[in-house]
Amino acid sequence: FVFVSAFYQFLWGWRQALLHSFFGLAAALLLLEGLFWRYQKIPFCCTFVPGKAKVHVFWLPYVFGFFLYVSILSSFERFMFSHPHYALHYFIACGVVIAGSQLYQNFYHYRGLDIVYHEEPKPIMITLQASP
Repeated sequence: FVFVSAFYQFLWGWRQALLHSFFGLAAALLLLEGLFWRYQKIPFCCTFVPGKAKVHVFWLPYVFGFFLYVSILSSFERFMFSHPHYALHYFIACGVVIAGSQLYQNFYHYRGLDIVYHEEPKPIMITLQASP
């Protein structure tokens, strides 16, 4: 966001560039919180079981979700550029959501959970055991 801010400062001026950079940073942090909501593994450090992501099945919802996310945020940012006095409300709301998410996960969700370091693949065969 620092490099983008320097580029947009040249085009728009420092106020619009700063608003754009902070808006993008807040949106990125909200997306990050949403994607790692109640995530039990250490991101980008755990082993990965091949084939579990099923990208070939979910590619269409991923693409649709991406375009929906981008279009909603770009229209909202356009609204904030035309009404800059609402920017403070947006940043406060983002801060409250991010802080609330962090507090909930740190004090309620992660208390009784163990961190998963290695993901185990599903067994090839599942057997049924008769109850005694």
